[in-house]
Amino acid sequence: MLGNLTMLFTKYPISRGMVVYAILWPSSDLFRQAATNGIQKDKTTSTDFMRLTRFSLFGTLWVAPTVFTWVKISSRLIPGSSLRVAAFKALLEQFTY
Repeated sequence: MLGNLTMLFTKYPISRGMVVYAILWPSSDLFRQAATNGIQKDKTTSTDFMRLTRFSLFGTLWVAPTVFTWVKISSRLIPGSSLRVAAFKALLEQFTY
């Protein structure tokens, strides 16, 4: 099973980001919901699973592919891997992505 995943991630590198964002985005919203449910006493403290599903789909189908594409484009536009180049790419990303 792990070998199949490794082969899938090697053949389709974007799938790694899609799996990560499918877990990361809804997890962050779950923690946000837990934190705000503890603060808001007048609201019910149930978890909004539809919202978690939307966050998972958004992270998987939009954020992961656009980040993957942006990293490929920025690597072609600004070649190199020095600290200075990485800092410039990070600064550029703050204004463009």
